[in-house]
Amino acid sequence: MNKQKLLNAVAVAAIAGAIAGTAGLSAADARADVQISIGGGSSGGLYYITAAGMARVIERHADGVVATAQVSSGGAENTRLMEQGSLDCGLMTADTPYAAYNALDPFQDEQMQNIRYVTRGYSSTLQVIVNADGDVETVADLRGKRVGLAVGQTPRVWFPPVAAAYGLEMTEITPFVLGIGELMTSMRDDNIDAAVYWGGAPTGAVMDLEAGKDIRFLDISAEAIEEVIENEPYMIPLPLAAGVYDSVEEETSSLGIPNVLVCRADLDDEVVYQITRALMEHNEELAEVHPLAGQFGPENAGKSVVIPVHDGALRYYEEAGIAVEG
Repeated sequence: MNKQKLLNAVAVAAIAGAIAGTAGLSAADARADVQISIGGGSSGGLYYITAAGMARVIERHADGVVATAQVSSGGAENTRLMEQGSLDCGLMTADTPYAAYNALDPFQDEQMQNIRYVTRGYSSTLQVIVNADGDVETVADLRGKRVGLAVGQTPRVWFPPVAAAYGLEMTEITPFVLGIGELMTSMRDDNIDAAVYWGGAPTGAVMDLEAGKDIRFLDISAEAIEEVIENEPYMIPLPLAAGVYDSVEEETSSLGIPNVLVCRADLDDEVVYQITRALMEHNEELAEVHPLAGQFGPENAGKSVVIPVHDGALRYYEEAGIAVEG
């Protein structure tokens, strides 16, 4: 069994375990415990797998709390459901709560105050891929080029500030918005000159691309990183480590967007304290669900705080001596 199939098998088992754990509760248990929902993403996706893993850890280790994972379309829906009071917690990239709380696009007409930070987990890395023998050396050189942009937040929210840091307007490229598979296929077939993707590193589709084509990853300059973060405080410096892909022979500077767990502001302080304690003190169980899920732990907690921290989570961090940034 290859590594990806093994990870998928483990994830499926973890989800089944989480569901079985909930189903096994007696009626008396259900009445005694506080029941919370955690919004993930599409069924089988990493957000849902992580949410199901969190539900299992919370049920095992959070006193008086029963948790279930909930399928959703992702961070924006999770945020809106929490604001409405129909979801308790949700996973999302850090730009989503930042935009929602501050009434920025796409939430400019619906400022959301009923959301609070709980913790941070793994981050998605900016990967700008070009032909190894091509003439593109920096993001500025994408001017006049055919640029593939991964579907989702990349074309509208994440990449424009990076381009702007290089004096590049989005109107100066020929954009192609594509799913990850089609993006890499288009790069392989020379239908685009560059592929822009935010995701985990390594990513299987990128590894498949470099197996059949010589590629390079653009370095993002320190000046550009500083400018982007000044304007978009939810982003962080996040290099591609040497060897993460065969094509990355030395560390390549880049940017990252963290994934965070957010909850309703009006969720009981003790409940959020117990949730935070369970996830921080037993995050090795999340790593069993998926290696990236395991990054929701003490090493990332208290970082990328772009909205107020929930009082229950803050209480745990103060007790545990975990610094809260921001």
